[in-house]
Amino acid sequence: MTGERAGSRLSDHADRRRAVTEFDRNLVVVAGAGTGKTALLVERALNLIAGAGTPIDRVAAITFTEKTAAELRERLARGLDELHALARDDARPALPPDTEARRSYAWLRDERRIAPETIAGRALGALLDLDFAPVSTLHAFCSDILRRHPRQAGVDPDFRVDEGPSFQALFAEEWDAFLAEELGPDAGRPALWRRALGHEGALNAVRDLGAALASFRLPWDARSERAYGPAPPGALFGTEIAALRARIATLRSRCSSMDRNFAIFLDLTAHYLEAFLDRGPRGMALVEGDWTLQDYLRKKVPAPGRNLTGVSADEALEVAGRAQELVAAFSRVDEEIIATLVEAAAPLARRARERLLAAGFVSFDALLRLTRDLLASHPPVRRELGARHRAILVDEFQDTDPLQYEILLFLAEEEGPPAQDAYEARLASGRLFIVGDPKQSIYRFRGADIEAYRRAVGRIIDCGGDFLTLNNSFRSPSEMVAPINVLFEPFIGRDTTNEQPAYDPIVSARGPAGRGSPLVEIWSVAAAGNVQERRRAEGDAIAAWIAGTWRSCSGP
Repeated sequence: MTGERAGSRLSDHADRRRAVTEFDRNLVVVAGAGTGKTALLVERALNLIAGAGTPIDRVAAITFTEKTAAELRERLARGLDELHALARDDARPALPPDTEARRSYAWLRDERRIAPETIAGRALGALLDLDFAPVSTLHAFCSDILRRHPRQAGVDPDFRVDEGPSFQALFAEEWDAFLAEELGPDAGRPALWRRALGHEGALNAVRDLGAALASFRLPWDARSERAYGPAPPGALFGTEIAALRARIATLRSRCSSMDRNFAIFLDLTAHYLEAFLDRGPRGMALVEGDWTLQDYLRKKVPAPGRNLTGVSADEALEVAGRAQELVAAFSRVDEEIIATLVEAAAPLARRARERLLAAGFVSFDALLRLTRDLLASHPPVRRELGARHRAILVDEFQDTDPLQYEILLFLAEEEGPPAQDAYEARLASGRLFIVGDPKQSIYRFRGADIEAYRRAVGRIIDCGGDFLTLNNSFRSPSEMVAPINVLFEPFIGRDTTNEQPAYDPIVSARGPAGRGSPLVEIWSVAAAGNVQERRRAEGDAIAAWIAGTWRSCSGP
């Protein structure tokens, strides 16, 4: 939405305007709850199609769920239909700009000076070709890519997407056969299994690893002779460690009065993280200091001191606590054990994966990994797909996992020598338009990762992209928005951390409701027990309030 609010311009109007009319650079839009993300995507698509003349089958609109994809397709169809009608009748400015099509038409006709008959023709053509437009979830988008290039991707062109049951039945068969071969009288790898079974829970670990590798949940090249090779620590955790070490350095430079033990703790932490990047988990044990690594891990984070200057005690403790958690996690990694278990599971994973693909099934995880591998390994295919998708619009970008980021970055690569790493790809100007809000990420269990989000956004900005912010919400009046800001701003904070983005206050686009009284109440229900029991108590309290309110409103 880029229009006016009750006669006054929205405070984020300039960014909204750029989001729907600027096509010569990649844009990252951070849009809070209720700010009109879908309307923004539809209006930009209308302007691309009717203004820039981009064919609709060259505009990829990607969302996170099938429901939102269906909604986006429906709204795009409505917008094209209305835009065609407006241009056909050459509608005058008497109509208020309260729909995506009306705002688009006003901009196309009055600012771009495009003839109404041209707008009408482009809108009608797009409407007729809408069924060919890639408006879908990313999984469906990847499925289409694999079907177009089955030979290079190594899949059956008529594959079916397996949601789990087919793989589980197939894997159970392979597991039984695998155990009979590997642990039977004619076992061919006794030394390996003696090493593997010396660790508690090894058999279950081999089974779980085999399933994860076979189903593409974990990255693995099944064609490689080597079952396992540890990735360089910097490739996996370099960005996160660099951010944490920078925060430690900032604390040390800003605060000269912290407790001595706390200062030792921070300095040791920085050395451990540096050693992990240089030499992996074993390198941390070689760090010399006032405490051994085991002493460090057993210690409670020391108090930072009472006379801090330039930093709050809460911030200092948050940085130190996060750092110790990371060092502890790294110290538990035993590459030798992992290599043994993966080597044991490799034949199982390889056979199960081959059977799944040969049977014409591809898992949801495989859709993404096979597409990423196809783009990474076949630059000509990458070039063809990049030329095909001149504009890629992505909604709910915060719920995208690192693998999906790589797919999008590869597809947005400009002409020239192909990059081997997606994060080193030079991005074509105006190819990517992404909308999201990291504060609203709800799919951590699916791999959504704020650090990966920041890295992908950083790459877009480094390649000449720009950052826009929408914070005017159309859902709630000021009486509701103000208490939300009061509650969440101190809770989330105005500073970005490794786990949480900074809080950007919401502005009500609707203004005050004019009722003269607050619209928000804070309830706290005292209840003992577990989470389920507390939720039940909250539900009982809400139900009692509804029943009481209904009785008082309905009268005797």
